[in-house]
Amino acid sequence: MGLDPNAIFTFGIPALVVASLVWRRVRPAGATVAQAQDTPVPTVQGAPLTMRQWLDYVNAQPDRVPHLAVIGPSGSGKTTTTTVVLNDRPGQIVIITAKEGDHWGGLPYIGIDDDATYTTARATFAQLDAEVKRRLVAAKHNRLTADWMTIVLDDFSTLVKECPIAADVVKLVARLGRSLHVRLIMLSDSALVKAIGLEGEGETRSNFAFVRLARGHAGTLEIDGERVPIDTSQVDAIAKRVQLSARAWRAPRDPAQELAALHNFPLAETGKFGAEISDGAETSFRALESEFTISETPFSAAEIAQIATLIALGNGKTETIKAMPRYSGRRHAAYVAFYDQIVGVVEQTLN
Repeated sequence: MGLDPNAIFTFGIPALVVASLVWRRVRPAGATVAQAQDTPVPTVQGAPLTMRQWLDYVNAQPDRVPHLAVIGPSGSGKTTTTTVVLNDRPGQIVIITAKEGDHWGGLPYIGIDDDATYTTARATFAQLDAEVKRRLVAAKHNRLTADWMTIVLDDFSTLVKECPIAADVVKLVARLGRSLHVRLIMLSDSALVKAIGLEGEGETRSNFAFVRLARGHAGTLEIDGERVPIDTSQVDAIAKRVQLSARAWRAPRDPAQELAALHNFPLAETGKFGAEISDGAETSFRALESEFTISETPFSAAEIAQIATLIALGNGKTETIKAMPRYSGRRHAAYVAFYDQIVGVVEQTLN
């Protein structure tokens, strides 16, 4: 009997869960950053770069200019300018700031906690560190499909005092971010390497574009060591219309945590969900076992979850099938068909 997509929503792990796990692996990288030609920005002597020109320079060529430092005194428009920059590039955004009261296009930011500590900021830096390293491993195995993301750090000098791990995150992303689809925007009142987290990493300064702002929003962009004037006359008006709230980055959970959260069953003591399923999980799933049969072999909801998890972890078809506890040579064809139909249901759900 074939696998009815509608029945998956009724029995066992719904296709929605399978999709949520497999989608991370099979989805395209999402909106991609346009790759601009590595050519100088056209300028007219004495004339400022148009907004389109300087936004393209800092946004549309991540291989050449992966990161950005926005430098200026208080009141010079660093937050407003950065909001416009973020609105003009794709991907998810996480903002960590030592300041309060900025709008950031409606995007939730991480700041000081209600008890005047930076506990949430420290936890977020730890999550970012794990995310960058996860992408690094995925890139090593040619499995990087993650969307672009931008990490915005406002007043790094204060943040690093409260969150020492911030220095490690900044240095790692500054060096390797372009290949991992992770970009930095540092807001500071100084362009010194220490102020933007690059102390001891001076060579990575070349990975940054520098926008310098003065009060009144007069600005320059550093290009090949020269400061070129930029047009910022429309920054305020554009920033007031920007809506970034839907683009907040969320730290991913591993497949076991996602399944536990969505289906409220306990995890194995090892904290892993793959070749073994905890007794509690089996008990929870047993009541949900499906009636689906392929070649006279019934498949349980737990097996649906296990196959989806192994796919999400990057396992191939044969590896996934042979990891199933009930796998045997006699059942190989049935498991192949079952695997293919799960993938088919996911693809239909996503299309």
